Amino acid sequence: AANIVAIGTIPGDRPPFTIIDFVGEELNATGIGALLILPIDAFDDFDDNAALDVHSRIYTDAPKPNTTRGTVSLQFPGLDPSHLQGEYEALVLGLRQDANFRTNVGLVNLEAFPIQFSVLMVPESAPAGTQLREVFITVQSLSMIQQALPTDELPGPFSLIVGVNQDVPNDDQWWTTYGASVDNFTGDGWVAMGATILDDED
Repeated sequence: AANIVAIGTIPGDRPPFTIIDFVGEELNATGIGALLILPIDAFDDFDDNAALDVHSRIYTDAPKPNTTRGTVSLQFPGLDPSHLQGEYEALVLGLRQDANFRTNVGLVNLEAFPIQFSVLMVPESAPAGTQLREVFITVQSLSMIQQALPTDELPGPFSLIVGVNQDVPNDDQWWTTYGASVDNFTGDGWVAMGATILDDED
């Protein structure tokens, strides 16, 4: 986990564009992190009238000797920072962990205080009475964590229920979560973003 640091600006007065190695070329950085992208005007003030859409792809060369060309990747869509604001639980669907796949959970805390999260692994099928595995992860303020889920749990296809595991004043917490499943042999994978758990009235 690392605190978010203001790096610089990108001109916004142009059509959609792609930066092939954004972290390396624009940020001169390595490792894992979250990007918080904010629109600012000519006076460096927040621009209420701006519209942003961001997409990212984390890629690497395909493993050898399976192939000598090509890449494998994880694609992360851009999210509104407030998409889980004030929510205490989120659902992450479509993950897999078994002999062929592994899964990491990611948590981003945009608040000014640490938040403890609970992560519950919910297999699609399990014998009656199966004890569900739950882990607890604390994320420092303005930080993120990505970590592997317990390898002794091999639930096959499964989902995550991620919760804010503490009382937050005014029920006001800014955060997000995701799961990333990766093929152990090819290195290819997919990302599922956390979504609000709605009830019947919603």
